Amino acid sequence: MSEIPEGYEPAENSAAKNHAMDALEAELEKQGVEVYTDDDEGGIDLIDLADAVVEALLSAGVTIPEGISDPHAIKR
Repeated sequence: MSEIPEGYEPAENSAAKNHAMDALEAELEKQGVEVYTDDDEGGIDLIDLADAVVEALLSAGVTIPEGISDPHAIKR
């Protein structure tokens, strides 16, 4: 595995965060929680929330498979 520059993360961690963000968004909307609002004061920052969830899992020893697909990847 090649060394990752400082400030970056492995692609699989980024992909896992995108999966977590999608799952959080879907569940919050299902529960009637306003995820996106028109002002800066309301809503939930799903990116930070997904980051926190995945970082907590990584800290607990969960590993993300290297081949995980990214649901937000640009298809070429």
